Amino acid sequence: MSAFKPTINSMSSLHTAGWAIIGSVATALCSIAGNIYLARKSRSQVIEQAANQFKQAAASLDVRRTSTARTAATFIADKRQAWINDLRDDVSLYSALTVEIRDVRGLEARIQQTWEQVG
Repeated sequence: MSAFKPTINSMSSLHTAGWAIIGSVATALCSIAGNIYLARKSRSQVIEQAANQFKQAAASLDVRRTSTARTAATFIADKRQAWINDLRDDVSLYSALTVEIRDVRGLEARIQQTWEQVG
């Protein structure tokens, strides 16, 4: 039996193969680390975009609420003003009718006095 005796050429080929393996493992590890970094960065960007969209939606909702409240306030104010105008018209009419009724009663009293004086 012969025992394996390493020679300079076989040592050199082992050394070269070892470095090739180390280089492949280092490349794979760098690739994995790069992929992890990019995945985390992408995740943080997605979270940031979602937060920005949420803020925009909240701002839009606030604008809608404000617009709805203003519309309701304007509608109520218009109705209130119409009611006040109608009330003024009614009070004016009743006041005028009251004055007319008083004048008619006064006229009746004057006619009665005149009638009594004449007759």
